[in-house]
Amino acid sequence: MASWIVPVMVASAFLGQFSMYAHKGLEVASRTKTMLMIGLSTAILNVLLNLTFVGRYGYQASAVITLFSYLCYIVVVYRFSRHYLSLYIPWHSVLDILCAGMGATLCLILIRATVWAESAVSLLLAGLIFGMLYILILALLGELDREKRVLFSYVHSALSR
Repeated sequence: MASWIVPVMVASAFLGQFSMYAHKGLEVASRTKTMLMIGLSTAILNVLLNLTFVGRYGYQASAVITLFSYLCYIVVVYRFSRHYLSLYIPWHSVLDILCAGMGATLCLILIRATVWAESAVSLLLAGLIFGMLYILILALLGELDREKRVLFSYVHSALSR
């Protein structure tokens, strides 16, 4: 079974959203034509790789190619974007979020291996368990405290204007 594709696609979605952050410098500098060219180049790369490998290796190849394409976009767009806007990436938060996601996923895998039924109720229950475990792990790592401090500082600065 190719269940490993789900984490690859989740990672692809994560990189896709992160790419929106990575190209902000080009947006600020009104370099949308550069963004378009990078996006088109990445899309062409994606299509060519899919045409080359999907026929031979199936949909699994497409999942890996999607991840690779998003990674290529981020690397290239950030190299152009960083000249206009320097990004601050709180790597400790990224690591905490990854740990929480992996920890909650591992717990779900263990639960599924022991007691699980294939039904809509089980799917709903799995989503609830995942969400609660994810939030619990973030709280244990102190990530929610940092987020509260950032939120309160924004609210305080907005109210003091």
